[in-house]
Amino acid sequence: MYNNINEELKHLFYGSPEIKSKLSALEHDVVSSHISPVKAAQSIMESFKKIR
Repeated sequence: MYNNINEELKHLFYGSPEIKSKLSALEHDVVSSHISPVKAAQSIMESFKKIR
């Protein structure tokens, strides 16, 4: 059951065009040390919650 939930959540998250574009930008910001990985994760999760 939990595996199915996790797979569906990953599909919804990574399949979202909005998330894909934001993830790319956030990854660049993390690598460039402009934002911490924790802040980047919080930001992308907030974005995901808003579009769902």
